[in-house]
Amino acid sequence: MLIVTSANNRRQLKEIEDKILYTLSASEGNILENETAIQILDSSKILSDEIAKKQKACAGCVVYPCVIADIV
Repeated sequence: MLIVTSANNRRQLKEIEDKILYTLSASEGNILENETAIQILDSSKILSDEIAKKQKACAGCVVYPCVIADIV
């Protein structure tokens, strides 16, 4: 479960990064005047902060192979 959660978090971060890069490259003129781009950047920041908190919480978890073998 921990590995799957971590992988999902990394996938979401990659999707956020891709969305931000696309938004920046597709934006014409001053990015600060593009309301849609600002909304995407704001929501991306919130989501990435949430994912970072989840990753930090998972970093404190230690999974021992012998325990996994007992579970499987």
